[in-house]
Amino acid sequence: MGMKRAVLFVTDMICSACETQIARAVKAIDGVIAVRAKLKGGGVDIEYDDEKTTTDAIKAAIENARYTVGKSKNAPTMIAMGIGFILVSLYIIANASGLFNATPAIDSSLGYGMLFMVGILTSVHCIAMCGGIALSQSVAQLDTCQMRGDASRVLLADEKYKNLIPGLLYNSGRVVSYTIVGGAVGALGSVFSFSPVAKGIIAAAAGFFMIFFGLKMLGILSALPRIPRVIPAPIQNIADRFSSALRNHGPFAVGILNGLMPCGPLQTIQLYALGTSSILAGALSMFIFSTGTVPLMLVFSLAAAFIPEKFVPVMVKACAVLVIFLGLITFSRAASLAGIALSGFPQFGSGLVQLSNGLPEAQTVRQ
Repeated sequence: MGMKRAVLFVTDMICSACETQIARAVKAIDGVIAVRAKLKGGGVDIEYDDEKTTTDAIKAAIENARYTVGKSKNAPTMIAMGIGFILVSLYIIANASGLFNATPAIDSSLGYGMLFMVGILTSVHCIAMCGGIALSQSVAQLDTCQMRGDASRVLLADEKYKNLIPGLLYNSGRVVSYTIVGGAVGALGSVFSFSPVAKGIIAAAAGFFMIFFGLKMLGILSALPRIPRVIPAPIQNIADRFSSALRNHGPFAVGILNGLMPCGPLQTIQLYALGTSSILAGALSMFIFSTGTVPLMLVFSLAAAFIPEKFVPVMVKACAVLVIFLGLITFSRAASLAGIALSGFPQFGSGLVQLSNGLPEAQTVRQ
């Protein structure tokens, strides 16, 4: 047996599931002894018996799994970075023009129909404050991997809609969280809010994960550190089960936590729920408001689902730049909540539209 080692580069490996899919495709070849696909760098290390197979056969197996074998993974990086900086620039221009400062407030006289409209208008603010989180969930979990099978598998057109699942889960989590909080506020008769320190911690954690997702999408990081094995087995088993559930329903869990993030318009709706003095009415008001925020947030977070497959690697990196930028913005907001001023970061306010004699009156509230 003549054992040889080869290293191939896959240019469109974008997630850990890609590693598994590529390794499975190569391992199925008779004569392959060992294979390891690495997201970081895009390399595939193979040990094989050259009497039974060749590198050409290995390349063909990878390509049959709907991946591209190239000289290196970093060919589209400069294009992706350029697109990413354009996205960041558009975001800054939109913020400077006041696009994100036209979110409405409500009073107790509004009915549920108007409450839904308030949610629709407020969704512009949601994109400004939470768009990075939504984007990171959809882009980082592009379901391209599930669309790639072996050579005998036929790619069905409706499989593309599997890419909608992360965005739907994320927004479903937001709606559930808002509804639960609304019920709690209505029942307790007090505003469900956090201290400034708690607000800062939540926002800082969100910023950290946005930056982490962005770096992971760029291929700079591969995963969070594993829990040390010194942890007792029962606790380790619980942690493993939780991690598995989070991997399967990660966007939903993030959406749940998103409902607890500090947000000016959201706290205004909580005051409305407080005025209902009822679990059912409080939950219903928050449910109607949150469903109003879903359409625009869904369009924003699911835009990645319709990117042509050959452009996915470039767009993943481009969106990663925007996600990292929004993560830094979130860190800036966390510092502001904690009373720490950071220079060099834009500060966002939430514009509120007050109703006066039936006519809208613009007012800007800084938070």
